[in-house]
Amino acid sequence: HRSGWSVGASVDVGAEMRSLTMALIGRILFGVDLADRAESVGKSVSRLQSALIPGAILPISLVPGLRSAAAALESLVDDIIDARIAAPHNEPDDLLDRLLIGVDGASFSRQEIRDEVMTLVLAGHETTANTLTWALALLSRFPSAREKLAAEVHDVVGDRPANAEDFDSLEWTRAVI
Repeated sequence: HRSGWSVGASVDVGAEMRSLTMALIGRILFGVDLADRAESVGKSVSRLQSALIPGAILPISLVPGLRSAAAALESLVDDIIDARIAAPHNEPDDLLDRLLIGVDGASFSRQEIRDEVMTLVLAGHETTANTLTWALALLSRFPSAREKLAAEVHDVVGDRPANAEDFDSLEWTRAVI
């Protein structure tokens, strides 16, 4: 996401982190690239989350934008599930594979899989994006913390992509988050 940024330019870090988070959710949980849909789906997720409290009190039809936001997210989830059913992986590779296969011999219905995917997108998107946004804001105010973070990532990860095995070794990184 940094690749489009230029020195001295203003950047909406919140929007960038929402886009990054949606791309990561797609890749890690479902093995799909959501980068092209990150902004529109991210807006739908944000709209749904902001409508949760009013939606618990008011009829859905009275909460502005709720129906269209839900439809956009449902369309995305249906596309993800349909694509995987049409082209299944040989070996379970991500969470969606595991949902489609089932657990301990018990399989899930299409609606249960859809509900689970919707929940993961809703729960993982805005909270993670907000966490990253605030972490970056705080790191910008505390250069010594940012330098310590960069040094730890360099020492543990180096020039390669980070992976799950690095998690335990990234103590300062976990503390920052």
